[in-house]
Amino acid sequence: MEYASSKRLIHSICLLPCYMHLWAEGNTNQLSLRAGAGQTIEFIWIKPRQFVMGVPAWDMLAEAEWEYACRAGTTNTFFTGDDPASLRGYANVPDLSLRAQLREPADASTFPFDDGYPFTAPVGSFKPNPWGLYDMIGNVFQWCADQIPGPPPKQVLRGGCYNQNIELCRCAARGFAAPCGRYSYTGFRIVLAP
Repeated sequence: MEYASSKRLIHSICLLPCYMHLWAEGNTNQLSLRAGAGQTIEFIWIKPRQFVMGVPAWDMLAEAEWEYACRAGTTNTFFTGDDPASLRGYANVPDLSLRAQLREPADASTFPFDDGYPFTAPVGSFKPNPWGLYDMIGNVFQWCADQIPGPPPKQVLRGGCYNQNIELCRCAARGFAAPCGRYSYTGFRIVLAP
């Protein structure tokens, strides 16, 4: 997985109203919906896309929709503030519990707290953002509908996860990976057009 520079300019966009389903989860053999509870499981991007294509009003979040929902009206590094420690209680991120489980020392890429989950946490285990959306940062990266062109094309991932670093857990952080990639730290959200 790769990620883009942190030096992106903030710009205005226009988004249409929609409803966001709190969570979709599954694996390559089975997909099921859960609203706010359940264990996150790995995804490949192709399966979530096939999942939402079967229902006309559902879609994957566009990258701009994802960031708007994550920020929830804030302009800080994280929706909780600019200090990484402000995410305590709000996100399953690369923290002291991960480092202890891996028997690695904490470093500058480690959040300065123990969230109690070294790997994925049950969805909804942490407090939601100001708009009531759970797990917008951390736990698992979330596939977005946007693609980055090129040979080969790559699919956008947002939100950071339990095993990366502070930089990738920012509201503005942008990762990307091959659409056929299979990772233990990816998931997806769906939107429902009104």
